[in-house]
Amino acid sequence: MMDWNRLLMEHADRARRAVQLVPRILSHPGLSFDQCTRLLTEIASIRSKLDMIQANIAADGAPSSFALVTDQLGHIWNELSEAAARRLKDFDELIAA
Repeated sequence: MMDWNRLLMEHADRARRAVQLVPRILSHPGLSFDQCTRLLTEIASIRSKLDMIQANIAADGAPSSFALVTDQLGHIWNELSEAAARRLKDFDELIAA
């Protein structure tokens, strides 16, 4: 049986680190378009993995508290994704100007 608690703790730790690191990366004046694109891709990949975990948790009949944690983590990754997408939009606006 999968140790959902351990897996979710690892994902929560990763999300905590990302919440501290991603805004600093996005605000760095030397950030390139390609770097920002790679960051957004990585965030999307993590979010996709979290979606798979959430589906497996539901299929496994794990406690609903685990599903709540995945929802909360998903919200964090969505916010980070939106921040990276806004930063990419800033690059587009600079190019268009």
